[in-house]
Amino acid sequence: MVRQPLPLTSVKPADSWSKRNYKWLVPAICGGGILTILACAALTYWLAYGHLKATADYREAVARARTNPAVTRALGTPITEGRPIAARGGTRHSADSMFMDIPISGPKGTANIIFAASKSTGHQTNEHLMVLVAKTFQIINLDDPRQNLTNH
Repeated sequence: MVRQPLPLTSVKPADSWSKRNYKWLVPAICGGGILTILACAALTYWLAYGHLKATADYREAVARARTNPAVTRALGTPITEGRPIAARGGTRHSADSMFMDIPISGPKGTANIIFAASKSTGHQTNEHLMVLVAKTFQIINLDDPRQNLTNH
């Protein structure tokens, strides 16, 4: 008796691991990349903000605003500072410059400390420090308190 050979069955090779798991693998890789980018951006911002708050110019500007009678009359006490809206510095034509816009607030309202300074080699530093009160648009000059302006 002759045996018939068994019919060949098509055996499908097993899918690779990546083919079986691509539905969650691709979003996980993309999401991980996006989270890494966001974490790096947050770390950069946190380090830059911490460095800015540690500068003598920042601390002096906030301290002068907190102790100025016109500012405390306009905002009340305690005065708290927020995160700087704008801050930049650099060197151009052998002159250093810096600009900061620091929001502050108190029980009576909000304001912004505007600080600008430049210094050339061998020349005196030009510094401007003022507070702009949001509600009344009053400009309080912290360089010379006698020159406070009110714009209505």
